[in-house]
Amino acid sequence: MKTLEDLRQRCVVDGQDGCWLFKPTRAYVNAPVMNGVPRSMQPRRAAWLLAGGRPLASGYRVFGLCGTPGCVNPEHLRALTPAEHGRRVTSAQTYKGNARRVLAVRAGGRQRASLTPEMIREIAASPETGLRLAARFGVSDTTISKARRGQYACYAAAANPWAGLMG
Repeated sequence: MKTLEDLRQRCVVDGQDGCWLFKPTRAYVNAPVMNGVPRSMQPRRAAWLLAGGRPLASGYRVFGLCGTPGCVNPEHLRALTPAEHGRRVTSAQTYKGNARRVLAVRAGGRQRASLTPEMIREIAASPETGLRLAARFGVSDTTISKARRGQYACYAAAANPWAGLMG
């Protein structure tokens, strides 16, 4: 793939929003992968390079501003740091009220967590010092402190999903 027109021909163009939906392959949810640009890369990054010919600065990624998964229309793309993208999404309240998204993020947090809900309950009830508990569970003392203060939102509803609704 050498030109932006080659990329566009591999897309389904949405007439309503002007999104170019790249279809050929998908590596994981909402992130198609294409081969042969100069190397394998995400189509948004390839569209960015083909449209402007300028490489991304260190620490920057290409994000779609239209909110359509798989859109590679260069007019809908911006090079931002992940922190800038997070601020943009937060200020636009893109995911506000999207319960499915919140639950999915919490589930991902539980999968990455080194402590289980049972361990957190044991930590909360233990008279041992934070440093001893950290050594025993193989985590940092900060993690123990957060567990004792109940700051693990990913486990907030793990015990009872209806807790706090009738308060």
